[in-house]
Amino acid sequence: MIPNNTNVKDRLKELRGELTQAAFAEKFGVVAVTISQIEKGKQNPSWDLALRICEEFNCSMDWLQGRSETKQIQAFAPDAFKDKYYDLLEKSNALKDKIIQLQDELLVINLNKNFSKIEVK
Repeated sequence: MIPNNTNVKDRLKELRGELTQAAFAEKFGVVAVTISQIEKGKQNPSWDLALRICEEFNCSMDWLQGRSETKQIQAFAPDAFKDKYYDLLEKSNALKDKIIQLQDELLVINLNKNFSKIEVK
């Protein structure tokens, strides 16, 4: 059972909307009395029921419990992720190239210093 939280009953009523308690209960495979008891604040939904409700209505468990005002779960957008990943990768490669260039320049400077110290006999 999810922790006792009076907000669950209000959020459940909001999600149920125009559906009867019986129709809502049937949708989730429970009896109408279960929904009635939850909406009266006399019972809490099981974790399983709460999870199925959240999945069906694309809401977070935190929202259902009243711990968050953000209802919708953000959908994962593979294209947006890919674009950000490639952008970072491109910047990373540019930085890597710059580091290699600076290392090469330092190597040349050090080699020149070392060669200038060599005495030719």
